[in-house]
Amino acid sequence: MHTQRGSALILALLLLIFLMVLGSALLTSVTLDVAIGENYRSETQLLYLAEAGIEEARVLLQNSPETPSQLLTDAAAADGVLSTSRDLDTLLNGTDDIPLLSGGNRSTGKVRLDTSGQPAGRYFVFLRNDSAEGMASLTDTNQVLTLLTVAVMGNSRKVLEVTVMKWRFPQLPASLVLNGSPLMFSPSSPSAGISGVDASANGGDKNAVGVLTEGDRMTVLDSIPDLDEIQYPGIAVRNPPPADVGLIDTALDRRLRTPEGMERIVESIVAIATDLRSPGWNGTAVLGDMGSSSDYRVVVVNGDCELDTGVGYGLLLVRGNLRTRGSFHWNGLIVVIGQGTIGWAGAGIGVISGGVLVARTRADDRSPTNELGTILPSRGEVDVDFNGGGNRLQLDNPGSASLDLVNQKFPYMAISRREW
Repeated sequence: MHTQRGSALILALLLLIFLMVLGSALLTSVTLDVAIGENYRSETQLLYLAEAGIEEARVLLQNSPETPSQLLTDAAAADGVLSTSRDLDTLLNGTDDIPLLSGGNRSTGKVRLDTSGQPAGRYFVFLRNDSAEGMASLTDTNQVLTLLTVAVMGNSRKVLEVTVMKWRFPQLPASLVLNGSPLMFSPSSPSAGISGVDASANGGDKNAVGVLTEGDRMTVLDSIPDLDEIQYPGIAVRNPPPADVGLIDTALDRRLRTPEGMERIVESIVAIATDLRSPGWNGTAVLGDMGSSSDYRVVVVNGDCELDTGVGYGLLLVRGNLRTRGSFHWNGLIVVIGQGTIGWAGAGIGVISGGVLVARTRADDRSPTNELGTILPSRGEVDVDFNGGGNRLQLDNPGSASLDLVNQKFPYMAISRREW
């Protein structure tokens, strides 16, 4: 019995040591979990901060009156050299690059406030070209750019690089695209016509008229009086006759080859429209002056439209029928996607400096509950009538630089991203 004296004390000590080790392990685990949670929260906040900088920069690019090349030149500052570094200290202290977004000077980040109005951190956004053209290049030709954001919270930083591309209406291979078959076409009176030759002489020539089938091509050629064919020059026939009427189906953007694809484009345009008119299934919206040379608009008419005397600038999307009258001049694109018809509502002389696309994507079954008509399974027939007593229409190709103005209001879309 005496040999067992103190055994209880030893067991108690062993149990105490075990509990201490277990408690220490639990404390270490909790501490690690807290640290991991704090790091995750900090990393998440930094990422959100960097993404906020990207979103603000995209809006700035969309609304800037300067071209991408001008913005890149501004970013390169006095030395004319654009850095490709991702290190904030190098960018601020080793270059004279000017951030696209900062806190008012190049060495101070822009403050981002949280929901309570307290500073959540700062960020810098730098502008570069895309890798295809060379990120340090100051000349942009494809409207693809790179945004580099550095988010700062205390001593922590997050770098986010996002490549963005300007959304734009698909390039048209002809000044007048008749995107449906069969078609009816009536040209305007003598001395008017349609030209696909780039008026700026920068090589942006296209067909004067574009159709889908050989039968439609013959329909258009047969409709143009022999003496008027000289008024229809283009990339295939620079010195008519015959009039330049090309088969352009395979040259069309794939989205323009189906009603479904065109309606998706329509949705994108409607989402950023600067002017929206909804006259109802049996009403008509009448347009006159729209925008200016420094303010190209995105005009959407959810129904029938009448283009009357005035001057317009930008993209005009008509989802019903389009009628024209009076003396109008439209600078940009006119897109009739829906009922697929253009005609005259009254005598007039019209000038379009840009392009026209006509497509039938919807059936003529409009009603109060179906104002635009049912979407067709394939492109339907189109009807374009520029003829009439005293009417005259001139459609010219002003060149890609002028047509780029049409896309000014469209956003830059993110196409790739990398994090560090």
